[in-house]
Amino acid sequence: MDKKSTFKPGQTVRVKTDYRDEATGLPLVDFHGRIVELNPETRILRIAFDSLTLRSLPAAYVEMCEAEGFDWASYYIGYDDVEAAAARDTETDVKTAVAALAAQAGWAHLGAEGRAINQVVGGIEHDNNLALMVAWRTYKPVYLYALWYANR
Repeated sequence: MDKKSTFKPGQTVRVKTDYRDEATGLPLVDFHGRIVELNPETRILRIAFDSLTLRSLPAAYVEMCEAEGFDWASYYIGYDDVEAAAARDTETDVKTAVAALAAQAGWAHLGAEGRAINQVVGGIEHDNNLALMVAWRTYKPVYLYALWYANR
């Protein structure tokens, strides 16, 4: 195959049929994203997923990536595994989707404790201090009662 490529940064691409993530086995078929990095020598590019793809990611995949310190919003893939596609959203849509997913799984990197925190504050953006305080205040009496009842 010719080493030259027509891929350019910012271009939208989609993952070809039958492609699976090697580490997780997750099928990435028809995932779309914009090229944010490309290396012609290794023929590897990094795509930032579009908002439709981000919203379709399984919660377990996002939480696993958070726990392992991997980036779930982008993906490294070979030139031969993608093809040019039409954009399906805007970069503003992507930012909104990333913020929503980060709020849902943002504590998963802490393991079991992070999953427990997500049960209390999942869906609240990390910089929304007032909403976080309200969530904890609502949760705290139930938690303290459960501790008191368990130790009777």
